[in-house]
Amino acid sequence: MRPLTLDDLPPPEEFLKERDAMRKRVIALKALRRVAIGPIVSLTFENHETVRWQVLEMCRVEGHASPEKRREELEIDNEMLPRDGGLAATMFIELEGDAQLRKWLPKLSGIEQTVSMRFAGRVVEAEFEGGRSREDTTSCVHYVKFPLTLEQRRLFPTSEVTVAIDHPEYRHATILSPATRDELATDLGTPTSSHAKG
Repeated sequence: MRPLTLDDLPPPEEFLKERDAMRKRVIALKALRRVAIGPIVSLTFENHETVRWQVLEMCRVEGHASPEKRREELEIDNEMLPRDGGLAATMFIELEGDAQLRKWLPKLSGIEQTVSMRFAGRVVEAEFEGGRSREDTTSCVHYVKFPLTLEQRRLFPTSEVTVAIDHPEYRHATILSPATRDELATDLGTPTSSHAKG
């Protein structure tokens, strides 16, 4: 997936006019691309629109209006996009309050290393960003990527796809809905199941 550039970003004043409508579109898109895995972990699969929203919002909040500052934000957030032929997601450990944070974050150290995607007899281990877990605790947010071969990309749209976490303290798996699988297939440049069967 190609990186976003300054040409993909509307001017700040134009974004403010479009923001409410764009926010509604991105919320709906993220709902389709969000996958809950067990009671407290979710993955939101990123694409151009979700990352574009992130860049624009960060620039708005931080007051970044100059091309230089907006380019810096792009360089940071483009790392969230999948590599060509793969998928990428932000993983959230959804905890509320200090008690839950103290209970779960130490137990879930290294959780990002145990994420995988399974379909058509294949297991794709997630690649992860280092530095977000220590031996005694972890972060509430992780970035994971699923590199897929050409064959895996071909099989993905017509397969039952499971996303799993196999951590000693947290073992859960979720089968993607057909709607979510078809949406993610668009990231891979592969036909959806309906097209593949038609």
